Amino acid sequence: MRKEKKVNGGRPNKLSNSDKLFIALSYLREYRPLQMIAFDYGVSETTIGRAIKEAEGIIVKNPEFRLPGKKALQNITHEFIVVNATEISIDRPKKNKTSTTQKNKKITL
Repeated sequence: MRKEKKVNGGRPNKLSNSDKLFIALSYLREYRPLQMIAFDYGVSETTIGRAIKEAEGIIVKNPEFRLPGKKALQNITHEFIVVNATEISIDRPKKNKTSTTQKNKKITL
């Protein structure tokens, strides 16, 4: 015999649907740690993670939020900005005798 799910069973949610959506959108935009968001709303990190996952699933299923296909993206002209992010070596200051302690000196025989 199959049991049917109760409509109002279980503990009521602490977060409303609008709160869940706002949490998910703010997380995706700001990428704040779940712990900080959980503290703001007075719930656990797990609750925040579930709310984000649920809202992301709804957003992905909505056809208005779909990305264009591969062919549509190939026809777009691209603009690029090149940023030089190479590392530059910086010379460290040389040690002199006054800054060297006895512990740092190597003992050789």
